Amino acid sequence: INAPFRNVVAYPFQGEGDYRIVAFQGSTEIGISSGVNTFTVGHAWNLPDTFTKLDYGLYWFKDVKNGMRGRGSLQHDEYFDPSKPTVIYVHGWQQDEVGRRRRESWLRQDPLNDAITHDMCKIWKRQGYNVGMFNWNQFADGELLTSQANIYYIATESGLPAGHSMIYARLDSNGKSGRHIFATGTGGAIEGKTVCDLFAAELSRCMQGYVPGPNKEFRMIGHSLGTQVVGRTCDAIRNNPGWGIPLPTRISLLEIAQINGLDPTGLNIPELQRGYISGLAGAQVAIDCYQSTDLQSLLGVNLAWVGPIHDMSAYCRWRPDYIKPLSVGLHVFAKSHNEMVRWYMQSFDYYESQFKAFTYLPLSPIPYESVGYSLSATTTNTRGRTLMSGNYWYEQTVGKDTSTMLDDVFERKN
Repeated sequence: INAPFRNVVAYPFQGEGDYRIVAFQGSTEIGISSGVNTFTVGHAWNLPDTFTKLDYGLYWFKDVKNGMRGRGSLQHDEYFDPSKPTVIYVHGWQQDEVGRRRRESWLRQDPLNDAITHDMCKIWKRQGYNVGMFNWNQFADGELLTSQANIYYIATESGLPAGHSMIYARLDSNGKSGRHIFATGTGGAIEGKTVCDLFAAELSRCMQGYVPGPNKEFRMIGHSLGTQVVGRTCDAIRNNPGWGIPLPTRISLLEIAQINGLDPTGLNIPELQRGYISGLAGAQVAIDCYQSTDLQSLLGVNLAWVGPIHDMSAYCRWRPDYIKPLSVGLHVFAKSHNEMVRWYMQSFDYYESQFKAFTYLPLSPIPYESVGYSLSATTTNTRGRTLMSGNYWYEQTVGKDTSTMLDDVFERKN
């Protein structure tokens, strides 16, 4: 039939949701014998108003450029398929990133050339995974201690009214980033909630009924402050099976960052996190930890000591010495700190045997002995749990001066 095109001005979309295209002859709907006449309008990863209002949540990615906020536990499409294994990434501190109209994703920037990017999403999608990300960047945009506090409680500042929401960043009408709150009674979904509360709510909304298994694992990756979000949220899931939220089968902690002794309320954050990880390890969750910088030395052992977590996890020290400092400073440290994410995500594109390991025998005529393979994203959960209870860890000794993984070799240490 010669049907007119829909007038998007006279009949605009009514927002996010499911739509059906229908044709009428007079007042009678004409049925269809084949084809598809439905479509969905979801909440896209990047919208014109992404940074001008509060936007957080669990996003699923069809590919690295197309993300959509999870639509609920009944979602079954090219963004999320409940029959597939799942990986979710949780970012860390994002100071001043809202003002730059920028937020972290599965597209990783090259540390040596800002014009080069690396698509990590396609690696995991190619191996059949749902690829997700919990975005909390507007709550992580402030000072370090405020961003960390948002993980545990609602931080406040002098002059703010009692009972407000978490402080978050958004662009104001002048195009600059400002700090904002919701007053009591106006916070909606974030009323009285911490970052971990919001993450658990998103997992409940989007993953109810998802059942991990031997061939359908559920992974979670946390980076920097994101390791704290993962630890606290997952331990709460472990302690509350009635929530119906699946417990991850594997948790990967990249560059653990936690500041002790400076929290205004006196929280002992390293002790809290140690307890979370210990509980998750006891629940048979495979936990692997990776470090790419001397973060503990930079911040001071008393502020940032995470040795007990390394000890109860499978642990690897990777060394990106190819990020050469023009001058020693935080800029180089930040690049090495962030590069850990790229290395881990990309290591899933290789066989475990790519990451060879040896042990040093100083009194032997042949001082080096091959001892299998190091730790990476491709390490099995079974082996990861074995390493958690063992006495070995791994440190990169070869290939430190190149960004390629093909020459990375590790020493197994006691």
